[in-house]
Amino acid sequence: MTSLLLVLIGQRQGHQVFTALSTGVSLRDKSRLYYAAYAEGQDAESFAGQDDPFAEETAPEALSQNAGDFDEEKHKRGADGKFTSGGGKNENFSEKDIENIIDKAKNNPSEYEKVDLGNVSDRLKKDALESGFDLSGYSHNIDVSGVRCAFLEHGNPKTEENRGQKAITDEDIKKIPQIVQDYDYIEFPGKNSIGRDVIKYQKKLEDGTTFYVEEIRTGRKNLTIQTMYKRKS
Repeated sequence: MTSLLLVLIGQRQGHQVFTALSTGVSLRDKSRLYYAAYAEGQDAESFAGQDDPFAEETAPEALSQNAGDFDEEKHKRGADGKFTSGGGKNENFSEKDIENIIDKAKNNPSEYEKVDLGNVSDRLKKDALESGFDLSGYSHNIDVSGVRCAFLEHGNPKTEENRGQKAITDEDIKKIPQIVQDYDYIEFPGKNSIGRDVIKYQKKLEDGTTFYVEEIRTGRKNLTIQTMYKRKS
């Protein structure tokens, strides 16, 4: 287990901003800790981390199999062309919003930004309760840090080919709203490297089977991207 020291480096929009310093700590974990501290406004001085157990494991045992067609009636476009999540509070978003997060993840990763993808579905609430998690009042989002980590971990075609997988692309990130609403399988496999519980979704799409992992941020009741990877059909 590696001890990570978070060092306060300044203030940003009213939040304390930290960076992680420790020998042998991956860029991925430093990035996660940095943005976790910023996003949550935490005053923590240290965390304990371990290797990410979710990125390359085999297909999980399903805890749920209630797949259905994606119901566009519940996610109609508004007058401005934006999709709606079916939730109830400023949850409109557009593909352009997601594209902006992708662009920052690739070209300006130090800038914190997120997109709200809407409240959790009744189906997810039910599946979560069966596994001991109450997700009432939670919403999905993606942020620059999480998207950047996903690309760093699973965006290289050669590396993913050697793993028997396919590199994720911008188009995969854009499918996240569909995956969290219309997953084929779901499980709650444990905690990530900074001690947060995670949700792992599985969805078979036309170009392979996608695995999407969110971390549960209890402070602000957010489900936020941790990573994503894709296996060949």
